Amino acid sequence: AAEVDAGWPAAVFHVGDISYAMGYAAIWDIFFAMQDAYALQSRVPYQVVLANHESDFPGGGPAGVGPSYYNGTDSGGECSVPALALYWNPQPSRGQPWYVVTLGPLTAIHLSTEYNFTVGSPQWTFLRDTLDAVDRAVTPWTGVFIHRPMYVDSNGTTPPWGSQPVSQLLVANVEPLFWDDAGALRVDVVVAGHFHDYQRHCAVVNYTCATRSAGPDNVYTAPVAPVHFLVGTAGAPISCCRFPQLPPYTEVVSGTWGYGRLAIHNVSHLEWQFVEDTDGAVIDSAWIVRAAPPL
Repeated sequence: AAEVDAGWPAAVFHVGDISYAMGYAAIWDIFFAMQDAYALQSRVPYQVVLANHESDFPGGGPAGVGPSYYNGTDSGGECSVPALALYWNPQPSRGQPWYVVTLGPLTAIHLSTEYNFTVGSPQWTFLRDTLDAVDRAVTPWTGVFIHRPMYVDSNGTTPPWGSQPVSQLLVANVEPLFWDDAGALRVDVVVAGHFHDYQRHCAVVNYTCATRSAGPDNVYTAPVAPVHFLVGTAGAPISCCRFPQLPPYTEVVSGTWGYGRLAIHNVSHLEWQFVEDTDGAVIDSAWIVRAAPPL
């Protein structure tokens, strides 16, 4: 709220697990009362994606998309209904909770990892068609915002919702769309949540680092794959259960509550910061630098 007061962010991206109401409507009231106290959503665009605590329940889901992919119980029976009623985003229909917005030089694509994103599904087709339509001369940067991370330092292996089975599903079905048919990169950053931790990964494809950050400013120079950030640190207890050693694609991990800042300075320089939420200290930072946008 202090940063909104100072006029800094052009938008807020809340990548799921919005209120943790989980079937208790009064929690939504409390959450919006907190929001109203700071007038966040009336002053800047407040972009959300639907996550397990909004969506997952056996057999439940909005009309037109079917039940959540993982058939869990984390929404307490909400089945996306309150979130879809409370947040009106430019999605294809009320039953298709994925959408794209343009914010200055950024094309921001919002997906829901709780609903089918496998090849040929409506959500996969939406992502393909949206990326095909991006004009990099108009919006030189593209970000994908999701809840469950594509890459994560987590040893969760329980199918179907464990961190690693979900990672494998995203890598197999969604990641190939991040390049066009000629092999040109068309997604620059991926921002996720879900795992209650902060993690910064390299520019990675198929679990292999294509470009690592370098130097004191952690610069990714002309990366040929998206850089992945995980920010699941808004206040819930920090997750346990990381791997004994960092995965080869993970560069930074921090069990600190905080939030991310994404600043686009021009067509060639994008800055990222992870900020501790009590004193505003910058815990981690990085840059993506390229000579020119991939037009």
